[in-house]
Amino acid sequence: MAASPLASPSGPGAAGPPEPPQDYSAARILPLAAGAFAMGTATFVTSGVLPEIAQGLGVGTGAAGQAVTAYALAYAVLAPVLGALTGRMDRRAVLIGGLLLFTAGSAAGALAPSFGVLIASRAVAAAGAALYTPNAAVMASVLSPPRFQGRAMAVVLGGMTAATALGVPLGTWLGTALGWRAALWMVVLAALAALAGMALLPGGVRLPSAGLAERLRALGRPRLLAVTAQTLLVFWGSFTVFAYIAPVFAPVTGGGAVGAALLWVWGLASVAGNLAAGRASDARGPRTVMAVALPVLIALFLLVEPAAATLPGAFAWMLLYGAFGWLVAVPQQQRAVEVDPSSAPVLIGLNSSALYGGMSLGGITGGAALAWLDPAQLGYLGAALLVPALALLWAERRRG
Repeated sequence: MAASPLASPSGPGAAGPPEPPQDYSAARILPLAAGAFAMGTATFVTSGVLPEIAQGLGVGTGAAGQAVTAYALAYAVLAPVLGALTGRMDRRAVLIGGLLLFTAGSAAGALAPSFGVLIASRAVAAAGAALYTPNAAVMASVLSPPRFQGRAMAVVLGGMTAATALGVPLGTWLGTALGWRAALWMVVLAALAALAGMALLPGGVRLPSAGLAERLRALGRPRLLAVTAQTLLVFWGSFTVFAYIAPVFAPVTGGGAVGAALLWVWGLASVAGNLAAGRASDARGPRTVMAVALPVLIALFLLVEPAAATLPGAFAWMLLYGAFGWLVAVPQQQRAVEVDPSSAPVLIGLNSSALYGGMSLGGITGGAALAWLDPAQLGYLGAALLVPALALLWAERRRG
């Protein structure tokens, strides 16, 4: 049985985590998934309405894509800092604070009078997500037996994949029909609903905390460095393409309802891939799941350009990308925790920073590459970034 990531409470008189339950129940974790749904929608929905943002705020498509970059970059930078500042606080209080900040940032984005204000509001929303997301994964571990850690994390990430199946297509449809601001108002409503669900979580859960310097020193562990580097590279390559997915397939979808349907197919496949990842990681081990997912993703990115030539090809590509793209997040979180289960909050936070750091680099790289590549050719660049991630995984396997 894997070691539990829980530890004794720190500080005099501090309340500690409850004993891990003996049985597994996804229902205990669903309130956490609700917040992940709102944040997943916020992360991905701007990719579906880039043309509307560009037109509405008078910027180019490449510049509009930096709305994705700003959110991801702010998350990557702020997650370890905010984690250190709030590490000894009640986990439910941190989750509620993160949701409040995220809601305020999303509402400011919906009201943004200029592109600069939109970018700033995305950074504020990302600060809330940086507080919420790693703590939601840790709370899922607290509420589940250690042997079901992969499934518990998959339920939280399932909120994000549910966003891809429901929130992102709906937001894209609203954004194209009523304007991009409608998509962000939908995010605000989802965040408010998640806030109501926080009342169902136990209070008084505190975990030992590390300072910022200790969190950064953890990256000096070779095994954790390899895991976080792989996470960074995978999401860097993926978001070089996905941040611009609307223009990639615009020639065959024409945007609008067809573009939303394309994202809906991707979202449904993402839900299936995420659920499969949790079960497969528990049964076969997270490294085995990564060894399957990475070669398939490289092949898919090499096929973006031919897939974008026909509507059936676009739907087939998005179906496969949803399924295999979401095989990655759960095993990488699990591999990070396995480095030192007693330091789970720190390790999950660092891995999450690498994930969002990759997203931000993808947005920057894809936006710059659009100056000399057609959108559908971004797939070749994405594939090139995934190759070193696969090489790192193979090197780990050879070391045993």
